[in-house]
Amino acid sequence: MAHITPKLKHFIDNNKDLPTPYLVMDLNMVREKYKLMKRLYNPATIYYAVKANPNRQVLQALADEGACFDVASRGEIDLVLSLDGSITPDRLSYGNTIKKPVAIEHAYAKGVRLFAYDSLDELEKIAQHAPNSDVFCRLLLSCEGAEWPLSRKFGCDEDMLIDLSVQAKKLGLNPVGLSFHVGSQQTNLDAWRSTIAFVAQIADRLKKAGVPLTLLNLGGGMLAQYSTDIPDEETYASVMHDALGRAFGDDMPNLILEPGRGIVADAGIIETEVILVAQKSTHDPYRWVYLDTGVFNGLMETLGEAIRYQLVTDKDPLDKAVSNAHMAPCILAGPSCDSIDVMYEKTPVLLPSTLKSGDRMQILATGAYTTSYASVWFNGFAPIKTYTIE
Repeated sequence: MAHITPKLKHFIDNNKDLPTPYLVMDLNMVREKYKLMKRLYNPATIYYAVKANPNRQVLQALADEGACFDVASRGEIDLVLSLDGSITPDRLSYGNTIKKPVAIEHAYAKGVRLFAYDSLDELEKIAQHAPNSDVFCRLLLSCEGAEWPLSRKFGCDEDMLIDLSVQAKKLGLNPVGLSFHVGSQQTNLDAWRSTIAFVAQIADRLKKAGVPLTLLNLGGGMLAQYSTDIPDEETYASVMHDALGRAFGDDMPNLILEPGRGIVADAGIIETEVILVAQKSTHDPYRWVYLDTGVFNGLMETLGEAIRYQLVTDKDPLDKAVSNAHMAPCILAGPSCDSIDVMYEKTPVLLPSTLKSGDRMQILATGAYTTSYASVWFNGFAPIKTYTIE
């Protein structure tokens, strides 16, 4: 289960005057997560997915450790290149397959030379606005087993990938390989085994087509610790290494990994306040607990109850053995005037029966896809603020 580190707890306990909601990030934990992944997934190069948490201090901490960056827009490119320490553009991969020509031009002018694509239209734009660049094609996957799937919108099928790789060469680009994403928070290790075996077959076809695979972008999918059991990081990495070894043997391509959630999620906690505790009738078995954060200002990934965060309050009983006697099922909702702003209703959460308006709550492992997903002043609520601690 997720837990509150001593440094994060100290910050929260000693800053009760700070207005909520806010996110607090432990930068040292971010660094340690990056170094762990670098060790476990060696020889893959780690490209941190900026979209997961684009906080400047978080990015700087990773840049100082030597991280590369997966960027998805002009804004992310400019942000990373503006960090202290002169981040060079060869440490960036433009991994978004949906780019305006002006964005491609901008990236190319800044020195970026690695681009993703998954369609002929995108490939032709890159050839025109970023000539002679290295390109990799994204493979379409179903992403079954992922708590936050990334299927359908991105990628193309095997046959199209091979045709486009051949076409890229004709357009004067350097088709170095392919990418895939098994889905964010991918808990099914078999997804890695089957996908890597499938990619090896595609690699054989690419070689016969005259465009050998020299780069394999494994995407992300690495896990954060939410409220369910997950494989440990060593097991996760060993499964990938084993699958890659079986698929490619001594003919291993250069490897890229693009974790976001796996690096920053566990390093962050959202501090929030209970605004209201209510029932819909005297016979309603569930209380409704409304927080000052919700779907529109930090908890987008609770849509469909996909990501189930662990919740902690000051009223949680210390003795977990007797906790059920002091807890009651609740429906958790946000503060906005929008009916979709409900986090957990199909599967209510257990919260202290004495919980009331004004009480504080911590939402654990919220360092990824929270502040970056939050709306800008929807209903007049301010964007969630981030604090970082060393």
